[in-house]
Amino acid sequence: MLGSTEWDKKIVSVETGDTVTWSWQNTALPHNARGASGPDTDPNWVGQDTGIDTSGELVYTFTKPGEYHFICDVHPQAMTGTVTVTGDPIEATPTPIRTPTPTRTPTPVPTTRPGGAATPTPAPGMSDRVTPAPRGAVRADTVAPAITGLKAKARTRGAKVSFKLSESASVTLRLKHAKRTVKTVRGSYRAGAGSVTLRRMARGTYRVEIEARDARGNRAAVQRKTVKVTR
Repeated sequence: MLGSTEWDKKIVSVETGDTVTWSWQNTALPHNARGASGPDTDPNWVGQDTGIDTSGELVYTFTKPGEYHFICDVHPQAMTGTVTVTGDPIEATPTPIRTPTPTRTPTPVPTTRPGGAATPTPAPGMSDRVTPAPRGAVRADTVAPAITGLKAKARTRGAKVSFKLSESASVTLRLKHAKRTVKTVRGSYRAGAGSVTLRRMARGTYRVEIEARDARGNRAAVQRKTVKVTR
């Protein structure tokens, strides 16, 4: 923020893989940062929204080239701008497609009726078979990404949150203080270790909430950590 109703940069040029941060703290007027429009190759950008408040932060890592437009809905005439991203697209690690294991059809065991007559074993193709034959169709991935190793370590006027992802996913991190969300960070991360550095935090105890969604829309369970900033 520059002044009360202006971003310090209205036009930003970055390369794929770079991260841009929109930030304002304890301003006299409320604001928000929202992804207004962008290239079709990056559908996660449109709808990025911090929510309207006197403090907030949006962090986004750009992985696709193109022009991205951002806006503050409270001051749409003054607080708008463009991020121009150049470079080769950064592709997420493809999610493996799982093929279901065929289910065996058990062979019915003949049973003996009263009087000694045995119930005949159904022949293949008859309507009374016990288990349907496996279809053999390839199903879409339904496994949600896993978040492990979540840590939140306090730093001077801030904190560093680290985690691990089982697969590439879009990550949303929320920082809460006294039940109020004070920061929201969103970005795309590859499988493996990732981290987010939070700055401009006042002293106090905060709760970090993090969730992840893969390319097929599967969502990971929300993970939570508490961190105390003392200096």
